[in-house]
Amino acid sequence: MNTPGFTAETSLYKTSRHYRLSILGPGDLPPTQTIVPADLGPQDQEACNTCLETCAETAVACSAVWAGVGGFTCFWCPPCCVAAGVGLAGCAAAAASCEAICHLPGGSKCCPTFCRLGKCCGRGEECVDDYDRGGPGARAGCCPRGQSVCGGKCCLPGDKCCGDACCPAGFNCQQGVCCPPDKPAVCNGICCAGPCDQNGTCCESPGYMCGGKCCFGECCNGQCCDLGQHCHPTLGICCSNICGPSCCPEGQFCLNPTLGTCGQCAPGEHACFGEPRCCPDGSNCCPGGICCWGSGCCRRPDGTWGCCPLPK
Repeated sequence: MNTPGFTAETSLYKTSRHYRLSILGPGDLPPTQTIVPADLGPQDQEACNTCLETCAETAVACSAVWAGVGGFTCFWCPPCCVAAGVGLAGCAAAAASCEAICHLPGGSKCCPTFCRLGKCCGRGEECVDDYDRGGPGARAGCCPRGQSVCGGKCCLPGDKCCGDACCPAGFNCQQGVCCPPDKPAVCNGICCAGPCDQNGTCCESPGYMCGGKCCFGECCNGQCCDLGQHCHPTLGICCSNICGPSCCPEGQFCLNPTLGTCGQCAPGEHACFGEPRCCPDGSNCCPGGICCWGSGCCRRPDGTWGCCPLPK
């Protein structure tokens, strides 16, 4: 026999995230939202579902007992009928309490890691910002266990923190800068494939260190020679025009390399390196005593030299 007012229905509603238990009385509507939304992985979600299913099964059994008591005793024993109603209400309260325990913030089956009101993450995970703001390795605002969180951002698996930034696997963190393996040094906050000079500037190939500076010419006794200069073999200085035991100064040419005698160019001329002559300023010195204007030196098929381009 079913008596109005004492027919209980216990239902289990499945949402996109987990199950939610609801004990319904006459005229009640199904719930539309969960107590604490959670972004859980498969294992944590399964544990949450199991917890809620247990609450549902217990509530079904409890409601069935007290509904049966009310149905069979209300006509013959009004006090018993009242007790059945109280029992059904107790079933509903116990079910709500059971579900609330499943959703307790922090450490519970459905909210292993409490982030904020309305947001939970899985067991061993860290809370980060939602959506793309959470970092490249985040899942719905949660950083999976075993992944680094740097500056509030979830890194990809294998990354480590370098300052507040994620540093990919295989990269090196030096002075708070994440550098690729082919750039082991950090110069003024910049990754460098070579050493740092005395000013902290990166010195990469073809440059090399000479006297604490990055040099691209010859290094002569700790002095970096300008391009076009050479280290004098006996004087040990950078020289633009080596002339035997001497170094001809700018504007002079080597007249006699055996004696080290230098000749002076006329005003408006410059010395030709390696040759005892001068060419007008603005022209190029070419082998064979040629001065070329606005062009380089080209070798002819017969071995002689001329100004580029050569006539056909």
